[in-house]
Amino acid sequence: MDRMHSRDDVLSEDVADEDIVYDDEIDHVDTRPRALVVAAWVLVVSGAVGLIGAVALLMERLALLGDASYIPQCNVNDVLSCGSVIESWQASVIGDLPNPVLGIIGFPIVIVTGVVVLAGARLPDWYWGAFLGGTLCAVAFIHWLAWQSFFVIGALCPYCMVVWLATMCTLAAILVAMAAQGHYSRRLIKWMPIAVVAWVVLIVVLAFVRFGSEVIA
Repeated sequence: MDRMHSRDDVLSEDVADEDIVYDDEIDHVDTRPRALVVAAWVLVVSGAVGLIGAVALLMERLALLGDASYIPQCNVNDVLSCGSVIESWQASVIGDLPNPVLGIIGFPIVIVTGVVVLAGARLPDWYWGAFLGGTLCAVAFIHWLAWQSFFVIGALCPYCMVVWLATMCTLAAILVAMAAQGHYSRRLIKWMPIAVVAWVVLIVVLAFVRFGSEVIA
């Protein structure tokens, strides 16, 4: 009997040990929603792409200011022409400040936000609200610029369009991150990627409807 009790005691201790979750194991468990982590990565990537596009645009603008005969590297044809857009008044809406400077200021904030979330920090609700508000202003601005490019200037700037896409991806990532944290319906997590793809298709279709085969001529 003593031998049987000893064996039962050993088995009980083994089961108990398996059921124990130690503090150091809990610390390494990532309880964040997967959608939040993915959204953070999108913020980092879209912010980096947008920043590169904004810097490239500013460099082209400075080159044109230094040499009026300079031909921007992003001049592909008569329609896909950065030069036509950069030399327009719409390229400096706030006084003499080139629009790309706004991107150079804004996109690092996008990158840092993504990095902070990936590091495990939980940002306060007011920050997400302010972040969303600023991004919505940027989205409204790029759509005004898109309208001007399509119907007033009559040319499309490839670098500008990269910035447009980065801005839309940033908006989608913010909404997904906020939905993953319970601020909005989780349905946004599913529909935001579809919305971005639909937006890209719309821009491409609009380009061909407005300019026809000249886009690829």
